[in-house]
Amino acid sequence: MTLVKTCITLHHAEVLENDELGTRPLRTAKAIDTYTLAGYTSGESWSPTFTFHGNIAWSMHGNFTSLPTDCPQRDERLGWTGDIALFAPTATLLYDCNGLLKSWLKDVWID
Repeated sequence: MTLVKTCITLHHAEVLENDELGTRPLRTAKAIDTYTLAGYTSGESWSPTFTFHGNIAWSMHGNFTSLPTDCPQRDERLGWTGDIALFAPTATLLYDCNGLLKSWLKDVWID
């Protein structure tokens, strides 16, 4: 009996472009997960670990680790202040992050 392993490749992006997965904004970043099915007939599930992808809640987790950064799903992760200025209203609507943003802005002013 030969055991056949089935692999699934998941490609992630934050937008659709012309009804296709828009990977162009990712530049060189590889937002890909490969999962090998265990072979169960039902009840198998999967969740990524040690990674962030472009959906808004996980992006915020990645962007708010230590200091507000830019785009954890792309090939850049810099703390530009313009990005958080645009995202702050959404961030504070999703989570109670007023304290973090206030503290960070105070640090930026001091620096």
